[in-house]
Amino acid sequence: MIRIKGWTNIYHSYAMVNQWQMLSLDKLGMPIQFHEAQKNPRWSQSTSPSGFPPELVKKLEAIKLKNYVGEVESEYRITFPFDLSGNNKQKLFLYGTAEEGKYPIDGNLDKFEFIQKLNGGEFVLITPSDWSRNGFVRSGADPAKIKIVHNGVATSIFKPLPTHERENLRSQLGLGADDFVILNIGAMTKNKGVDLLLTAIWHLRFEIPNLRLLVKDASSLYNLSIGSALAALSEKLRNKVIGDIGDKLIVQSNPLSIQEMSYLYNLSDCYVSPYRAEGFNLPPLEAASCGVPILVTKGGASDEYFHPLIGRQIESEILESTVDEGAHLSPSLESLIEGIRWMYHEKESFNKMEMHSFISKKFNWDLVSSKLKSFIK
Repeated sequence: MIRIKGWTNIYHSYAMVNQWQMLSLDKLGMPIQFHEAQKNPRWSQSTSPSGFPPELVKKLEAIKLKNYVGEVESEYRITFPFDLSGNNKQKLFLYGTAEEGKYPIDGNLDKFEFIQKLNGGEFVLITPSDWSRNGFVRSGADPAKIKIVHNGVATSIFKPLPTHERENLRSQLGLGADDFVILNIGAMTKNKGVDLLLTAIWHLRFEIPNLRLLVKDASSLYNLSIGSALAALSEKLRNKVIGDIGDKLIVQSNPLSIQEMSYLYNLSDCYVSPYRAEGFNLPPLEAASCGVPILVTKGGASDEYFHPLIGRQIESEILESTVDEGAHLSPSLESLIEGIRWMYHEKESFNKMEMHSFISKKFNWDLVSSKLKSFIK
């Protein structure tokens, strides 16, 4: 039996991964004893709900209420800050990400203590990408102590919709049949690269006059909106962006259900993520599962799943930090602009069902969770 310590009922990346993994591990026959970890008091089910459909909420609650009798052989913790508390007799597994190419220091455990315990075999680190693993390794971690388990996609929910349903969803947002809709989902933090996306759209405003940008932020969790991305621009460019393409922006800040997130993907023509640093970057993979071509930064975490069948990459270079062991990507603005231009002309060349099938066979939650099970059983 395994004890899982994590978060449920909120829309935080760690919580979403935890909930999908629990559902799959239970389906795979793994007995689970669940413990709800303490979370940021600002996060709540009312302001940042997970959005799971009622039938899955019911299954999660049933998993949490199961009272298995027997010895707990291992414990899996998926929280932030990382939790190494207690004197554990069980095998300990910890989920963590190193988005910015190094151990995440802010608000976390002491780096040297963490690395010493990891390298000393006190726990095994689970991380979703090679980029993230390399970040821990840059900080001194032994790569042999780190296991990569990809995040997955609920392919029964994130799937292509019929054309008439897609058209109806677009009309509800006031989008025309000829509008070219770019989608971006996530926190409006610098690592997401939304400032670059805004800049690229400004450059293409005359060439693609029907271009629209749909942004779904995570302001209920992080209190950051599109204004944070605009603030990253120079004052001169920021004023131009606001004045010239402000009417091309659609910002969605309200919490959405998972099904509604699927609708956002489906009504879009392209998902664009010119990120600088990510632990995995799940939204582009979910978009691709919905048959929406993706444009993502090359060289980072999304290399784990990228294939020409589902999109195109933005050229970038890795910039090593001059003050610590960290690193981040610098996406090329020219490559981003060319990529959007290419998508505008070639979006119909992608086969939606082939994209969905590709994701279903390689990245469904049951498949990736079976790998997790093999490590933590």
